[in-house]
Amino acid sequence: MATCALGGQAIDTAAALWSDAASPDIGALSTPAAAAALQHTLLRADAFLLALPASDPADLARHARISATYATPAGAPEKIIDGITRDLRADSGPWATDSTHAWESATLPATLALALPAPAALREIRLTFDSGFARELILTPSDFVSAKTLRGPQPETVRHYRLKTDGRAVAEETGNYLSKRIHPLAPAVAGSLARVRRS
Repeated sequence: MATCALGGQAIDTAAALWSDAASPDIGALSTPAAAAALQHTLLRADAFLLALPASDPADLARHARISATYATPAGAPEKIIDGITRDLRADSGPWATDSTHAWESATLPATLALALPAPAALREIRLTFDSGFARELILTPSDFVSAKTLRGPQPETVRHYRLKTDGRAVAEETGNYLSKRIHPLAPAVAGSLARVRRS
């Protein structure tokens, strides 16, 4: 079921990207550049593509100086821009390591700050939270797996957070349970410092 869902997401995303293509021939659209555009679009939408870190050139966070009030030794704040949103045990395959790819706060409340090298027009802020990525979250007839499944919001997921740019509050969530949150900023906000405070 999970494989079918991811395949459907990829097919629907490709159809949306290529709906205005000059040729309806799918073979003509199967170029390395078109495949890369599809992959980057899927990664922006929080699809997980094995061995392919996100490297979107429009992602301003990749050029920011990252800091945090608190962090665990394994969850340094700089890891939020390594392009990988899932942790996989090294025995999962040649693409995996035992490394953490997320900021982990040692205590709460905590603040993550991204300082851009120069002011920029911020049009949206995208956040990816852990929502039980390390746990099997599938529907299955297996009693063994079902007994380990946590139903409902996952305990790792950040529930309350506030976003600020240059000291100005632009968004706040108090009952979050989603792994991917997108906060459009319309009109665009000019800023050079973004902060995420989690409680």
